[in-house]
Amino acid sequence: MKLSGVMPALITPFDANNKIDFKAFEKHLTALRAAGVTGWVPMGSTGEYFSLSNEERDQVLKFVKDFANDDEILIAGTNAPATREVIENTARAREIGYDTVLLATPSTHVRRRTNCSHTTAPCLTLRVSISSSTTILRRTASRSLLT
Repeated sequence: MKLSGVMPALITPFDANNKIDFKAFEKHLTALRAAGVTGWVPMGSTGEYFSLSNEERDQVLKFVKDFANDDEILIAGTNAPATREVIENTARAREIGYDTVLLATPSTHVRRRTNCSHTTAPCLTLRVSISSSTTILRRTASRSLLT
């Protein structure tokens, strides 16, 4: 997969009842598309993934997948503290239709082997592409589309 253009790590909007606000989310995605994005990265490090249930994560991934045009790149954030959870999240993202995932190495691990295992296990187990969050986020942060 060749990555090009702007693929923002998406925020997840909430309503006053602390539920995902899909109406606001659609408005946000529509504005980003009008600004020229080439793809979507839901549940990345800015997607509040750490405070959502698995069901809510899946709802966001499905919503973005359904919103996306065929020519727009989709990259699912499947981060979790435990490698087992990363594999489970990645499997669900794959079922929804994502072929590429965004992972960050766990900040609490210091051993290189553990970090490598944490980020490569989903790829080896589920045959998905992986992208480094540092690389993608650097690319998108330099061209923020939010005003």
